[in-house]
Amino acid sequence: MQLRKGKVILPDFVKSDHGQMVEISREDDRVSYRTSWVPNQDVILQIGVHLGLDFVHRYEELDMFIYGRAEYKEGNYSNVFLNGKEDYDDYVNALMNDKYEHKGNTYATFKELLVGMLDIKPKDIYTVKPDPPAEEAVRNLKR
Repeated sequence: MQLRKGKVILPDFVKSDHGQMVEISREDDRVSYRTSWVPNQDVILQIGVHLGLDFVHRYEELDMFIYGRAEYKEGNYSNVFLNGKEDYDDYVNALMNDKYEHKGNTYATFKELLVGMLDIKPKDIYTVKPDPPAEEAVRNLKR
């Protein structure tokens, strides 16, 4: 990877026009970065597939109502995220009333509420193989 004007230019094997990563940090087996509101799901998946790494990718931009978790393990990729009117209404209701409740469950914090909302959503799981190359992973992601 190369740095240019504070942005990370992605590895040559990554095929993406929008990926960027800044303020990258590593602690133990955790890597964190910031980006311009786009969660970089296709970029992270391509890197994981290419390097043979399993990962959990948590992403959020709460001002844009983007909150989700993608996981890649042993060739299987899943992505679950908040969307739709029901999720949005529950989210706004919690913000307005300081009551962290969802579908009969009560949570201590707003962050726990969001995680709880994700945990009950169904997951779509795609099988991703490193050969052919990671472009197939991106095609599967965009289904």
